[in-house]
Amino acid sequence: TLCGEGYLSQNSKSEIIGLGSNTTVDYVKVNWLSGTEDILNNVSANQVLTIVEGSETLGLSDLPENNIRIYPNPVADVLNIESSKAILSVSIFNILGQPLRQITHNDISLRLNVSELSAGSYIVQISTYDGMKSYKLIKD
Repeated sequence: TLCGEGYLSQNSKSEIIGLGSNTTVDYVKVNWLSGTEDILNNVSANQVLTIVEGSETLGLSDLPENNIRIYPNPVADVLNIESSKAILSVSIFNILGQPLRQITHNDISLRLNVSELSAGSYIVQISTYDGMKSYKLIKD
């Protein structure tokens, strides 16, 4: 839903979804303009949902094909990174691609204090023996 896209008018932020005789929806997925994706599973019918960006993010922690877990995402102060292979380095970039932090490491897990970061979106680049992968991180 887009809001505020008319001259002297505004569209509602509400969406009405017809379910017929069904009593639940398998999932509701919201793709935000920031790139964040929120997914609510097994949603009951006949209710009003208020979805806050980043509150139901599957995000980066459930990507088994990458063999890397990053959690929590969104993060407040401490970001946990786990990998099946040794984590060689972690780089954090702002959304413009400017480097903010570089950490060298040689273990399968890392607890990273990110409390100094401002609230917003970041890119986390992780290097392992399998290569380098980038992930989106949301800082509360």
